[in-house]
Amino acid sequence: MDATPPQEWTVVSIGPDCGALTHHTAPRFRVFWDEGSDIFRGIDLDRIKGQGRGAMVPVPGRIPATGNGEKDLRFFAYTWTDSPMFGFFQPAWLDGLMQRAAVAVRRRSRQLTAQKFTVLDMLTGFGLVAHHEYPRMSAWWQRAVCGRLIGPEHATPAAVRFFADDPEDPLELFEAHWQDPRPEAAHCQHLLQQAAAAVENALAEQVQQIAHLYGDPLDKAAS
Repeated sequence: MDATPPQEWTVVSIGPDCGALTHHTAPRFRVFWDEGSDIFRGIDLDRIKGQGRGAMVPVPGRIPATGNGEKDLRFFAYTWTDSPMFGFFQPAWLDGLMQRAAVAVRRRSRQLTAQKFTVLDMLTGFGLVAHHEYPRMSAWWQRAVCGRLIGPEHATPAAVRFFADDPEDPLELFEAHWQDPRPEAAHCQHLLQQAAAAVENALAEQVQQIAHLYGDPLDKAAS
């Protein structure tokens, strides 16, 4: 019996018009997508670029709409699991790959997520957290120790919250967008604290997953 072919794409929405896309077949990568979301208003997406392997691959960043109510698509912040081979650098091949990516995004499920928060890491120490219950909102987060990619002047509205769980490595949250009316200050502060806790939990899970896959370096040093 033939094995079930692997799923090629996974689309995650963090709002009605933005999210993340994962390609599960070679070359495997993850990228973020945007259809003109207010979440990214005031943010220079060209600054959100991963380093390391694949960073110089000239992947198309914009896929224009072709009609039928479609919106222009923008892809940014690529993270490559596979090192792109030389043949993947051909413009026609890359364009075809991202045209298929655009089809996957535009055919995504419109069902609402059951999660309260979605945490997405875009770069080391930087990402976005979305709150899916009322009041729906999103916030940028970053670890100061990793270098500040955005500052108050880049956030809309320009409000910053500091959660200094570790004085040497504070977690900073920037309000990105409110899909529902912004609550009063105390409720807003409480919600951002919950968002910060969701980010911390997601980062801790990542560390556990890495330790499970590759082993704890401290344990190896002790053995």
